[in-house]
Amino acid sequence: MHNLVSHRRAFTLVELLVVIAIIGTLMALLLPAVQAAREAARRIQCTNHQKQWVLALHTYHDSHLALPSGAYKPVLTTKHTYLWRSSLLPNIEQGNLHAKINYQYPSCYQAAYEAGPNNPSEKSVPLYHCPSDPNAKKPFLNHMGANYMPTNYMGVSGGKLATSYDGALFKFSETRFQHFTDGLSNTAIIGERAVPRSLRWGWALCGENDQDAFLSMSLGISKGTDDELVASNLNKFWSYHTGGTVFGLADGSVRFVSYSINFNELVALATLDGGDISP
Repeated sequence: MHNLVSHRRAFTLVELLVVIAIIGTLMALLLPAVQAAREAARRIQCTNHQKQWVLALHTYHDSHLALPSGAYKPVLTTKHTYLWRSSLLPNIEQGNLHAKINYQYPSCYQAAYEAGPNNPSEKSVPLYHCPSDPNAKKPFLNHMGANYMPTNYMGVSGGKLATSYDGALFKFSETRFQHFTDGLSNTAIIGERAVPRSLRWGWALCGENDQDAFLSMSLGISKGTDDELVASNLNKFWSYHTGGTVFGLADGSVRFVSYSINFNELVALATLDGGDISP
């Protein structure tokens, strides 16, 4: 009888290298697509956050016949203000958090410090954060030993510099929807600004600077960095989304605005009664 010998063909080294190269090529092609899909999902979530904030503004307006002030002081002698987002806590199902705010203190910083572990300013609420921002959920520890949670969503104070507001949310504002003569669907009421790595200027409930609560379009919008030493990173709307940032319009819709938008169109989007409408 003939011996039956099993001949099994093995991969040669060249064939193995070819297979590895093909797999590597496929991964290189697929990885950007996977990353793009994940970023698209994060941007949708960010968009939904802004829709819920604008809905909360509408609910507040229905109850108070005006929008909340962009920033306000429980005691006029202090510069440490509460912000429009703190007024909206009951309207985003955070009534318990709102109840923890002690407005009897002359400073919201002092109130946060005295609250200790019950400090409402350190609590993370999903609607505060854009999921694309790596700094969004990092609390800031101030000199008094209290934490403050940052947020990505700022009010739009208009198209002019501070002290000459022509938008919806600014210091001591009492804006009503009838003031939006350009139309609710043509006016941005909130927008996204990335959180700088210093975690300053942009806390959710408490602050002493305009940039904690609202921004104007007077400086335009452009891609920034997380460097807190660059003023434009604090004073402009920008995001970690590719190519632009997201704005919530007063009618409840949301618009992604490219960094390449014409400046006059951007200003028109920010003003509520300028007689100019952004296409």
